[in-house]
Amino acid sequence: MGRLAVIGDIGGHLTQLSEALLVLGVDLDAATLPADLVVIQVGDLVHRGPDSAGVVALVDTLLTNNPQQWVQLLGNHEACHLAAPLFPHDSLDDATVETLRRWHRDGTLRLGVALETELGPMLVTHAGLTHELWVELERPVDPRTAVLRLAERPKRAWRPGRMLADSSGTGGVLWAEAGHELYASWLRAEHHTVAAPFGQIHGHSSAYRWASGRSTAPPEVAERLRVDEARRHVHLTLAGNPMIGLDPGFGTYADGRWAPLVLEGHLD
Repeated sequence: MGRLAVIGDIGGHLTQLSEALLVLGVDLDAATLPADLVVIQVGDLVHRGPDSAGVVALVDTLLTNNPQQWVQLLGNHEACHLAAPLFPHDSLDDATVETLRRWHRDGTLRLGVALETELGPMLVTHAGLTHELWVELERPVDPRTAVLRLAERPKRAWRPGRMLADSSGTGGVLWAEAGHELYASWLRAEHHTVAAPFGQIHGHSSAYRWASGRSTAPPEVAERLRVDEARRHVHLTLAGNPMIGLDPGFGTYADGRWAPLVLEGHLD
């Protein structure tokens, strides 16, 4: 068993990413990770913050030097530069866009990763796997199978949902909104005595507004939330398994404390 560090949405904030990596023991000068550490970054490295190019360049070097220890997931903001964008976004320089496209071509950008952890088996995706999409994927019984089926059916994974004015709750793992779409779907499943076969970790959106200290979820979901304000993590249990949200809510400015989620475990 080693350390698994799951890093939420960075959004162009190189200083925050660098400081978090230093705390984890990463040698930024040599671009090497400690032998016991695997980093999973949930996507949305770019946009909003002051240095998307610097973030992508740093991650590219870390991926090159530590190919077995850095897992880079695809977020909806990276996806803007890989297909027709679905929303207005910041522009990136040509070299940064080409790096993202190279990652996409060579399979570096993943839709999900399976973990074995102290909390049990966990699926990590950018936005989370809704109950409805889990059913569409033929009810995978473990995270590894879920990852394989997402890779086989990428159009479903990329499908927009509530955040882009589709209220049907069918957003894919790049787009599912946390409170009203992802968590609410599994709460409905719980009410129908459906058990979730594994836990989940996601970024993309939060069911808690860090600036105001208020939940953005429906009341029946909000009452389940356990909020770690110091790290900007949201925890809850739905359909018998844990769900953990890691979006720190960085915008143009990345104010406030935050930290990666660190678990004992290994890649599955």
